[in-house]
This record gives sequence, C-alpha cells and structure tokens, in this order.
Amino acid sequence: MLNLNGNKIKTNGTMMVTELLFSHDKMLSLNLGNNKIEHDGIIGILSVLNSSNYTLEELNIDNPVYRTIC
Repeated sequence: MLNLNGNKIKTNGTMMVTELLFSHDKMLSLNLGNNKIEHDGIIGILSVLNSSNYTLEELNIDNPVYRTIC
C-alpha cells in the first residue's frame, strides 16, 4: 500500500506516480485522495492501469481538482 493522501500532489507528481505504477506491478493499494490532481493526472494513472498494471485492487482519488476545459 502506498498512502499519499493529502500531500498536495499536482500533475507533475501524478506523472511520477504513473512511472512508479509502471515499474511496481505488485502494488495492491494506492491512496491519492485529497491532493491537487487534475484531469490529466487522473487520465495518466488510469492509462497505466489499463495497459500494464493489473494487480492494483484499490485506488482512492477522492477530492481531485475539477476545472472546466474551454
């Protein structure tokens, strides 16, 4: 389990977590709640889960940052 809840992680930090998920395919739980993750960070994490990491059983992304794309 990796608990990064409330660490003020933004897009760059999310991309580092994405790289971590590519290389650590045994992680079962990841908590990214209460951070400043925007839509592109969430898409990055979900793309890893869709393509190469099939072991993650729990992902928490509570309270991400929502902004309108215009």
